[in-house]
Amino acid sequence: TLAVYAEGIRDSSKRLRDRTEYFDAQDEPVLLVFWGDHLPAMGANFGAFREIGLTTGDESGVDSALDTYATPYVIWANEAFDAQYGFRDRVNKLDMGADDRISDIYLGELVYELLDMQGADAYFDYLGQARRTLSVLCTGRYALPDGTLTDSLTPEQQAVEDKLPRWTTYPGLGDGVRE
Repeated sequence: TLAVYAEGIRDSSKRLRDRTEYFDAQDEPVLLVFWGDHLPAMGANFGAFREIGLTTGDESGVDSALDTYATPYVIWANEAFDAQYGFRDRVNKLDMGADDRISDIYLGELVYELLDMQGADAYFDYLGQARRTLSVLCTGRYALPDGTLTDSLTPEQQAVEDKLPRWTTYPGLGDGVRE
């Protein structure tokens, strides 16, 4: 099971490298967002991970629970994008917090900020505020921007979490963007 998973990682890494090499040769600016999914169970009770000594699947602590559901991501820009938009400078202004660790719900908001679109959409503006308060939200466990891991929130942090599911992001679904 672990060998098959490792082959998938190898193959997806090669495909990502091939794509970035292709897009880097283009004159048109390209911003690429690539992310995976949380780790697979790989057997009963995350058995393959346990066999090699990892704590994946152990949700008894905040750190191990967050590690179990971690989703790797890459935001990449070709040279043309960097030359035209100053990608590296924009990344430095993202206010990412400790370890660049964020919930996947914030990936679109990061692109929004990288494209300097703040103020164009209330939902993405709110996500930017939320990311700066709760970097990671995962099954009642959290990572804060300063790197603190916790399973309890201050009233301000709880208000941010409570508000997130009340947004509808596509006007064609539900009754539109609202708070």
